[in-house]
Amino acid sequence: MITVKNPVLDVFEKWLSNMQSIKGITCSMQKSAIPNKYPYSTIYMMGAPGNKWDLDGNESAIIPAFQVDSYAKGQKALSKAYEIDNISHQAMTEMGFRRTYGPEQIEGSDKTVVRVVSRYNRLYCGESF
Repeated sequence: MITVKNPVLDVFEKWLSNMQSIKGITCSMQKSAIPNKYPYSTIYMMGAPGNKWDLDGNESAIIPAFQVDSYAKGQKALSKAYEIDNISHQAMTEMGFRRTYGPEQIEGSDKTVVRVVSRYNRLYCGESF
């Protein structure tokens, strides 16, 4: 039986409140190929496997993992993408997540678009952020 509530909506809401400090940004919690408006950032859950169970088999801890993609286009796109990633990183670490990957610039088919990727996880026992 799953006894730890999945935190995906709570994480998105807290992350989004930090991201809204970036002028003109569009944010989403969906995996997307290429956005049509920049700057853009998306956070999506990669999974939340169980980590601890009690003697009755009830789940008591999970490890939610998230990926954040930060996109920018135009002059100083690389700087802007890393600026977006820094604000996202601050939001994630404030919630107790640790970066497990990145930030890394990922090349795409459109060379005018810069994408920076970071991944996070943490042990979560159902406490609030």
